[in-house]
Parts: sequence; C-alpha cells; structure tokens
Amino acid sequence: MSSQLQGKLQDILQASIQSHEFDKAEQAVMYMKQLAEIEAFVTGDSIQTSVNKVSAAVQENRDIAVQEGFSSFRQAASEPAVLANQRKQDTLMLYYMADEKVLKFKKTPQTYAVSLDFFREFLRYLELWKGKEPFSSKTYYETFAGELKPFTTYQSSTLRQFITLLFRYCYKLNVLEKPTPPQRSRYYVNSELEAEEVIKYIAEQKILQL
Repeated sequence: MSSQLQGKLQDILQASIQSHEFDKAEQAVMYMKQLAEIEAFVTGDSIQTSVNKVSAAVQENRDIAVQEGFSSFRQAASEPAVLANQRKQDTLMLYYMADEKVLKFKKTPQTYAVSLDFFREFLRYLELWKGKEPFSSKTYYETFAGELKPFTTYQSSTLRQFITLLFRYCYKLNVLEKPTPPQRSRYYVNSELEAEEVIKYIAEQKILQL
C-alpha cells in the first residue's frame, strides 16, 4: 500500500512541477517524507534510510551528470537536509520554471522570483570573492547591488532582504562555507564554485528542498 501511495505522490510531484503548482509540489514532498517515516516505524528501519529512499524517488527521472570539479556541491544538494522534526518555516524551497527561465525561492512566509540571468550574475560576482577573506551579505550587497539591479524589478530594500536569503540558500548548497571558527553572518566562497555548474544542476533538478 505504501509503495502505491509513494507512486501516486511521485506522479503528483512531477505533474505539479510541470504545471508550476509549487505549493502542491511542496506538499507532495512533505507527505512522501511522512510516509517514509511511518514505514520506517513499522518495519524498524532507520528514519534516515527511509528518507533517503524518498530522495531517490523524487530524483528517479532526473538525469544528473555528476562531474568531479563540483562534487561537494552536488553531494550537499542531493542529500536530504530536512530532519523529521524540522519546522516547515525553516525549509528552503527552490523551483526552476524552465519555460520562463525563472527561479522561485520560497521560505515561509517569504517568496521571491527572479530571472535566471539575475541568478547567473549573482553567482558570477560570488566567484570574484574566491580566495578572499570571509564576507557578509551586507558587504556583497553594498559592492554589487548596482550591477544586479538591471536584472530585477525589486526595490533596494527588497533586494537587500533577498540577497540575505540567497546567502542562506548558497550555504545549504555548499556554494558558500563558514569559516573556522565561525564568524557571525560571514562566509567564504567554495573554491570549487562554477556558476554554470550550479545553474545546470538546478535546471536538471527543477525542485530542491534544502
């Protein structure tokens, strides 16, 4: 019975992505994880093992070309990062709408949508910080906001908030890393970062839950 439900949820997930019904897609992922946890309880398997199965099911029809140069990024994004007891508002959702070439970033209650060109420029400016000292989203905004504004209609205050959120996404994806010892709100750029590799990965995945 659980395999039938997982199959139906997988169908709903794929259909929701194609029709851009992202709230419904998010619900499907959540229910798939909950069903996996119930199955783990009944069978005595570990919750992590069952969640891994869900992650594999979500990506079943995706052709991911794994390349050596950015393996740490791919591994971090592929592994399920949401624990069973994590609150929904802490979950970061990322959707790629291929027809419009738009990326949608959702962290309840905030939702932002930007063009693929905006995100490409954002990553390219991050690449300029490779090998430099840790920096904050505030420093990034003050340095590059002028270059990014032509790619979005967001006003300055909204763009500032969005870039702060983007830093959280990039940390979850291993695009950004925290220094040791940690410095408050400061990050350094993964030395393996390649902007086009990140974009290619997101385009292949279409939906990521971080």
